Amino acid sequence: MSLETRILALAQGIGGDIQALRSADGTLSSLTTTAQGNLVAAINEVKAIADSAGGGDVSNADLTSAINALRTELRGGAGAALDTFAELEAAINADATFAATIATNLGTKQNSADVGDTDRNFLLDYTTARDS
Repeated sequence: MSLETRILALAQGIGGDIQALRSADGTLSSLTTTAQGNLVAAINEVKAIADSAGGGDVSNADLTSAINALRTELRGGAGAALDTFAELEAAINADATFAATIATNLGTKQNSADVGDTDRNFLLDYTTARDS
């Protein structure tokens, strides 16, 4: 397997994880709250409705616990450097076709004597780091 193929596999693995995170997050526009552009504002709106309907039975501690559990589930064990959508987007340079961009850029690079281990399995390195 060529170095280009290995790096493309890495990019596709990262892209798949980003798609899974976005899918788990859902689409904010499908919220039935008025604060469809901001998840925190939507949660606060729901809390205010619950407090007024139930006489304030939902405590801040309960809400904080539920939000933290959701954050943990969405992060799925990702390290602190890439555990938010903003960090993932910055890491891929906000490029929706990241894998294709990497493959194209690799195709334009000249061979170098110092390329490291061309047999290295970058996807395995990534998944090991992600799952640790």
